[in-house]
Parts: sequence; structure tokens; C-alpha cells
Amino acid sequence: MTSGEILESEPTRTPGHLRWLSVIPIAAGSMWLLQAAELSLVGFVLLLPIGGGLLASGLAQVLWAGDLRINQTLAVSSLIGLLACLPLIIWLDLWSTFWLAAGAAGSLLSAGADAVGHEPT
Repeated sequence: MTSGEILESEPTRTPGHLRWLSVIPIAAGSMWLLQAAELSLVGFVLLLPIGGGLLASGLAQVLWAGDLRINQTLAVSSLIGLLACLPLIIWLDLWSTFWLAAGAAGSLLSAGADAVGHEPT
């Protein structure tokens, strides 16, 4: 196998129909960060890594499309966000927690869809 064949077989750009998926983690990360700003200092410190991870991963999908580690980081941030929603019901109301969980779940699904889109044919 020559170097030209290797470079042709590896994906370098996200397919055009998957570009819109990065909007989901950007919106979800913004929701988490806005909700973190409304909480006390302890709540802010707890929600900041989740919201920051979602927002940074969503922006990285736009800026550095093709890097598979972005999807891994997004998936981990989304899973942590989903697990954090259970104790968040204590501090937040039900609807706020529902929207945060929906954003984290949507981000997890977009990470999976983007990862599948990067697979070679």
C-alpha cells in the first residue's frame, strides 16, 4: 500500500450532510453554562466542566472536522451531563433539568452520528 492510497482511504472532512450536527452540542453547552451561571458557586463549579466540554466539542467539530477524538470528548461530556441530571433535580426545577438532559442526550446522539459518518466506506 503506498502513501497515496493511505491518504485517500482516511477521511479528512466531515460529510456535508453532517455539518449541522455541531449545532446541537453548541446549543446544549450554552444551556449548561447559562444554567451554571444562575446557580451558587458550588453549582457553577460542578456544571462548568460539563457545559464547557459540550460547547468546546461542538465548536471543535466545526473548526477541526475530521478528528475522531472530538467525538470521544463530546460523548464523555454528554454521558457525564446525563448522569449529573439526576441530582440536579434537587437544585433546579423539573423543566430546566429536562432541557439540560435533552441537550446532553442530543449531543450524545450527534457524537455517535458524526463518528459513524467518519467511518471509511
